[in-house]
Amino acid sequence: MALFYAAQEVSKGQQIAGPLGRNKVVPLIVLKMISTGEQTGALDKILGDLARFYEDQVEEITSNLTKLMEPLILLIV
Repeated sequence: MALFYAAQEVSKGQQIAGPLGRNKVVPLIVLKMISTGEQTGALDKILGDLARFYEDQVEEITSNLTKLMEPLILLIV
C-alpha cells in the first residue's frame, strides 16, 4: 500500500522519499539515502547500492539459516 501511495504522489510531481517516509515502512537510513539521491541526481546509483546491500543481507541470512538447519536434519535422518 505504501508503494502505491508513493507512486501516486510521484505521479503528481512529489519526490519519492516524502511519501515513503510518511508511511513509516521504509527504514530511516534508506529514506535519507533516497532523498540524497534525488537531490544529487544519483538516485539510480543509490537504489542500485541499496539493492545490492539487501541482496547481500538475504544471502547471508539464507546461508546462516541453512547452516543452522543442517545439524537438525542430520539428527532427524
